[in-house]
Amino acid sequence: MANRSYLYSTSQQSCLLGENNLVIKDLSEWNYDIPLSYFILVSGNSTLCPSLLTDTFKESIAGDHVFALSGDFNIGYARLVKFLSTLDVLFSKNEKSIKTEIQNTQSFLQQYKNNYIYLETIELDVMGFDESEQLKAQTLEYLDFAKQLANIIDSLPDNKNEAIELLAKAKITYLGNEALLLDNICIDHNYDCSDKCFLLGITEWTNNLYFTLNSKN
Repeated sequence: MANRSYLYSTSQQSCLLGENNLVIKDLSEWNYDIPLSYFILVSGNSTLCPSLLTDTFKESIAGDHVFALSGDFNIGYARLVKFLSTLDVLFSKNEKSIKTEIQNTQSFLQQYKNNYIYLETIELDVMGFDESEQLKAQTLEYLDFAKQLANIIDSLPDNKNEAIELLAKAKITYLGNEALLLDNICIDHNYDCSDKCFLLGITEWTNNLYFTLNSKN
């Protein structure tokens, strides 16, 4: 089985399975990577929180805590729509529109929207770390990346050509490596299948994940 990142929508920001009135909905999973869409969706007032998958992985680590990221659904959703609509101008210039994928993304997320987004990366992180503090540090790196993306997207003007110009200059640091964001996005048919760029993550929406948490309350 491939190790994956997982995305959920939840009714509470920092929650534990079994809490009263907790509603969780499966959204997406991605093999061996964390797509940009996941980071952007979780970027709304994002914070470190207990992992919903703690019981599954607690025997794999040294320490008591497993971490995830949680953020405001509506803020992250609005940022994702803005980001993708800007990128679509570039895709169209390359004769590869992603309008259908954007529409499908919006439709799915609206169908399964909730108050918050939960990003679970523990299944990927235990491939490289086995101590709680190491896992926390890794998750904090993800949090920083989400905040960088939020700042970039919030700075984009409504004019798409001007937005593209700013996006082309935007630098970002991911896990210690600085690069131009746009130079690391495939503006072609490889946008969700290349191992040489940040994946957009807009083609794998599903309400039936391997670690399904639907209807937990």
